[in-house]
Amino acid sequence: MALSDALINLGKQAKDLEDSAAGTRQENEAKLKARSDALRTSIAEAKSTMDAKVEERSAEISGRWKQMQVSVADGFDSLRQNIEARRADRAVARAERTAENAELDAEEAVNFAVYALQEAEYYVLAAAVARAESDAAEAGTPTP
Repeated sequence: MALSDALINLGKQAKDLEDSAAGTRQENEAKLKARSDALRTSIAEAKSTMDAKVEERSAEISGRWKQMQVSVADGFDSLRQNIEARRADRAVARAERTAENAELDAEEAVNFAVYALQEAEYYVLAAAVARAESDAAEAGTPTP
């Protein structure tokens, strides 16, 4: 494959990547998964093709290709780890917000319970006063 053909192929792949990135905003999750699976298959096919070409070349080129593969794989592994770390951080933050909300709900429930007890105490006292007035009225004694 001539250099110009390789550059044309690279330009086409760059355009495909640009189109893919623009299109992701408009697709739903199922379409994205199907696209991702197709892309994985395409990557595997491209890797197989490149592996076959590398086998045809000298040991030096093969060694460089293997180094590049390891470097790319390490880069993707690092990206995956970063993504997982961010997901874990978001999960921790979500759990923290949930706990804080539950604590606020508990505090409000306690405040409501205190209010309810105060109201109950008021009505108990009002009932006691009413009973005392009733008993005084039956006994014929004036109430203060």
